[in-house]
Amino acid sequence: MTLHVPVARVDDFPSGTMRGVDHGGDTYVVANVDGTFCGLEGICSHEYAELAGGFLAGDQVVCPLHASAFDVRTGDVLGPPATEPIAIFPVEVMEGVVYLVLNE
Repeated sequence: MTLHVPVARVDDFPSGTMRGVDHGGDTYVVANVDGTFCGLEGICSHEYAELAGGFLAGDQVVCPLHASAFDVRTGDVLGPPATEPIAIFPVEVMEGVVYLVLNE
């Protein structure tokens, strides 16, 4: 079953920002990179830290704990100390609302 979790209205989600999303006991991040919305696992793969507490630098989300960096489009590690990628998730925009798409 596919679930669409609302994140924000497009008008309230400017480029260069990201939002944390909690659903079903899991944490996610949705980032707006130049009008493209990207969904990611919300916990750093290096050590427990919520990525929504970090910052977005272009197309990279940077962890607030040890500054590991991840590509928001692929989840690949771009900067240590993390060595494992994070999961990515689809995002859809429908009727002006950004949704994180999850399989449950």
